[in-house]
Amino acid sequence: MLLASGYGNNPNTRTAMGYVKVSLADGRHWDLLAGRPVTGDDRGEVGAGPMRWTCVEPLKKWRLDVEPNDSGIAWELYYEPTAPRWELLPMKVRDKDGRQLADMYHMKEPGRWTGWVEIDGQRISVDGFHGGRDRTFGVRVADKIDFWLWLDAGFRRPGHRGLDHRIIGRHGKLRRRRDHAYGWHAVQAVRQNRA
Repeated sequence: MLLASGYGNNPNTRTAMGYVKVSLADGRHWDLLAGRPVTGDDRGEVGAGPMRWTCVEPLKKWRLDVEPNDSGIAWELYYEPTAPRWELLPMKVRDKDGRQLADMYHMKEPGRWTGWVEIDGQRISVDGFHGGRDRTFGVRVADKIDFWLWLDAGFRRPGHRGLDHRIIGRHGKLRRRRDHAYGWHAVQAVRQNRA
């Protein structure tokens, strides 16, 4: 089972949008997309339609809820990190005319999930599922830039982490691939040297 969820406040357009997706190994797939207006005073509310993202304990625990709805998806999930967050290099993209399409920063964090997912009335436990959390800041014109897919991989060897990412173009062709393997101490040393 693959679960994906995301939410964004867009103050310039005074809108917020959230989504959840569920895919099963047999090929079945469910989607839920909901939006709401954002007035400015309610930017701290992280939710749209039947979806809510709640910080239970800062830097330690999140709760994601999807109330029963017509999509057939409902869930109560809890996320806790299993390793420190790391910052990815800034992403700055301009089109051929120099127009800014993206000026973004990402933080990634591996973690473990508990709770349940209900699909068309069938409840499935996700206790112990591995996954990640991504926090993106900045500006992007999403329909004008290539999309990218991230894969986090946690390994049992203490203090080490592997990361593989690929950028896939609009036509489904691999544009760039990078493989990184490093220990957390090396990442922390690089960050301290940059500061």
